[in-house]
Amino acid sequence: MASLDWDTASDSLFVLDQVNSRVAVVARDGRVLRWFGREGRGPSDLDFGPIRHRRTRLALAGDSAIVVADLHSVKFFTRTGGFRWGSVVDTTGGGSVFDLSIAVTPTGQVIASKTGKLRLAAQDMDTRTALDLIRLVPSREGLTQQPLLRLRNSYATLDSFLGTPPQQPYRDSYHRSWGIAGDRVTFISWKVFGVCHTDFSGQLLNVTRLDAKRIPIDDAERQRVLQQEQGGGDTPLPFLGVTGRQLYEDRWPEAGPVYQDILVDGGGRAVALRRIQGGQSMLDLYSARAYQGSFSMPSDYALGLFKSGLLVLVRTADAHVLALRLPEDLTTLDMESTDHE
Repeated sequence: MASLDWDTASDSLFVLDQVNSRVAVVARDGRVLRWFGREGRGPSDLDFGPIRHRRTRLALAGDSAIVVADLHSVKFFTRTGGFRWGSVVDTTGGGSVFDLSIAVTPTGQVIASKTGKLRLAAQDMDTRTALDLIRLVPSREGLTQQPLLRLRNSYATLDSFLGTPPQQPYRDSYHRSWGIAGDRVTFISWKVFGVCHTDFSGQLLNVTRLDAKRIPIDDAERQRVLQQEQGGGDTPLPFLGVTGRQLYEDRWPEAGPVYQDILVDGGGRAVALRRIQGGQSMLDLYSARAYQGSFSMPSDYALGLFKSGLLVLVRTADAHVLALRLPEDLTTLDMESTDHE
C-alpha cells in the first residue's frame, strides 16, 4: 500500500510506490507526470525490503522538500527528485524497523517513530516499549536526531492509556497508530479504545472515544480472520509446516481490537478506522476535543491521506482513488473519484 501526500500548490499527488522503490507525481486526472527513485542502499536509494507494511513513509515538508522513510533511514528530496539529506534511524534493541513512520508539522518539523511495539505480537511485550518519537533536524553534518516523546506501556499516567498491544492474529491488521497536528500527538489507545491527544512534553491533554465494544472472538470471527489472512487456515504455511489454524491455536484474545488505523490532518481532526462485526468497518471522525460522527468505510478501500479536510481512500485491488470532502458535522459528503496506477 502506497503512502500519499497532496501538494496544493501544484495540485498533484505524490505517491510512494514501495514495490518499485520510487516516488510518482500524479495529476488530478490520474496521469503520472514524473517519478524518481530506485531500489538500493546508496545515499539516495530506497530500500523497503521484501515486506511492504502499510505505514506513513512519505510526507511533504514546507514548499520544496519531500521526506521519505524506508526500512532504516529518513531521506530528504527536492520536489523534482534531487537528493538533499539522509539519516539512518537506529531501531535496534527496542523496536522494529518495519514500524518506522514519519509526519511533518505545519512548521516543517519532521517527526519519526523510532520504535513501535504497538503493532507487534504479545510475546514482544517484555520490553514494554510502545512508541518513541524523535525530531529530525537538518544540520551541516546531515540530520540530527533529537528525542521528542516516549510513550510507554507502564504505570505512568500517560502510558497507562496505551494499553496492551494487539495480539495474534490481529497484529498485521494494524497500520498506523499515531499522527501529528501542530504541536500535538494524536494516538490510538488500546486501553480505552479511543483516540488520545498529548503535547510534545507528554502531558495528556484530552481523550475522546466512542462507547465501542470490542468484537467478541467467536467461531464466526475466527473463521472470518482465517479466511482473510490465510485463505481459510487449512493450508500449510510456507516454511512453517503448520496451517494458519494451528499457528493461531491458543493465541486468540478474548475480544478483538476496535481501531486499526488512524490519519490526522493539520487542523487537529483525526479519522480512525474502526472494526465492527461481520468484517465491516466504520470511519470515526474526531476533533481535538470531541467525536464528530461516523460513516461506513467503503469495502476493499484503505486509508490513504487526510489533509485540510480532504480524506483520500485507495482501493487495494487497482489503486482507484476516492476523495471525500469531510464537513464538520458529517451530514453531507462531497465525493470525487479518480483512477491512477
